[in-house]
Order: sequence, then structure tokens, then C-alpha cells
Amino acid sequence: MESDIDMLTWKNIYQTKYAELPNGEKIAYREAGEGEIPLLLIHGHLSCSLTMENLMGKLSPKVRVIAICLRGFGYSSYNSKITSMKDFA
Repeated sequence: MESDIDMLTWKNIYQTKYAELPNGEKIAYREAGEGEIPLLLIHGHLSCSLTMENLMGKLSPKVRVIAICLRGFGYSSYNSKITSMKDFA
């Protein structure tokens, strides 16, 4: 069984990729697995996609896992202020 310290050590195993939004912002994401079923992992507050690495490793043999960094977190950009819900889309 993994210790608590091992579970909190992120090794940056999965390559960071970027999707550019129409407003010029970039959303960082990592993906693993090649299953037909996609599973989107969204991190919690003050976190990023790196925190999903252990889970991605466990799920990827069964499904295609995509973990994103929300705008302003992790490797995603935050160049323009969010002023409406449309800015999140």
C-alpha cells in the first residue's frame, strides 16, 4: 500500500497538452488511456491536473482519461478577466 507521502508526490508523468479557446486563453490538459469511454477529471479549488496522476494511472487501462487545469490554475492561462458565465465556456 502506498504511503500518504507517495500519494501526494506528483511526478508529471503525462505530457501537458494545450487547447486554445476562441478568446485566446489556453487550457492545459493531460490524457491517458485509449478506451472508447472518455472520462473528464476536473480538479478542486487551488489545485491542477497534476493532482490526478495517480487516479489517471489506475483508470487509464479501462477508459480514456482527460484531466484539465481550469483557467488560472496549473498550466492554463488567465489573461482576461472572467466577467460572466460565458467566459467559462
